[in-house]
Amino acid sequence: MADMNAPMSAADHVLCNAALALVLQLVEDHAERAMLLDVLATEASKASALNHMVEDVAIAAEDLRTIGLHGRGPGSPEWASARHQLQRALQRWAMWRLGVALDRVRAGKAVA
Repeated sequence: MADMNAPMSAADHVLCNAALALVLQLVEDHAERAMLLDVLATEASKASALNHMVEDVAIAAEDLRTIGLHGRGPGSPEWASARHQLQRALQRWAMWRLGVALDRVRAGKAVA
């Protein structure tokens, strides 16, 4: 489990939110997917090594991006598998962030 006090950089937030937007895309939008994959390309390498929850998202996002670059996009088994791995990494990240937020709310602190 990640250190509950591990910091997240602005790039970490961009990475995780772009990954969320990608895996939550309900209607196929090629331009939006391309934009999100481009954001993942630039932000994954900047992800914080201090926080393994973010690092797991970065690795899974990079795997999905690489598969997309090789022409195996939505509908391919490779994409589906990599998307599933990214969803799992994001779910673990979201549970960690939920824990941080709950701890701060319970302590009467502002959530950041």
